[in-house]
Amino acid sequence: MFVFKSLPDRRLIEINKMQKVMSNKPINAFSIVAQLIAAATSLCFMFIAGHNNKSAVLMLLFTVWVVSPYAILYAASKKSFIAAKPLNYTSLIISIGSIIAYTFSYFSPGKTPAFIFLLIPLLSWIAVALVALLYKRKKGG
Repeated sequence: MFVFKSLPDRRLIEINKMQKVMSNKPINAFSIVAQLIAAATSLCFMFIAGHNNKSAVLMLLFTVWVVSPYAILYAASKKSFIAAKPLNYTSLIISIGSIIAYTFSYFSPGKTPAFIFLLIPLLSWIAVALVALLYKRKKGG
């Protein structure tokens, strides 16, 4: 890390923060792209599974519920509630895991498709909460 000794302490802190942000940029961009792909894929599978459903309100509620984990992950990455690396890795795991779960759900006949669209977002919310709590505990707050 390159540090100027003649700069005031405040400027040194700002440079260190900028270097940390720049080092997380590739994984952050990749996790945001993964979130977008996973959200779109999740919605596609949800609309395919619910194509016989006549209730617009129920489809709207499912849409909000299925997209909510990706929205909170995106908001957390912008507001820095959690450190960037744990948040980005959690985001990647949730994105890949949900795509796999929805794909298996689609190709396995005989199961109720609504259950998986209730379970996966719930598990995603639990994972984000656990990462946030563990980070807070590690940070000492």
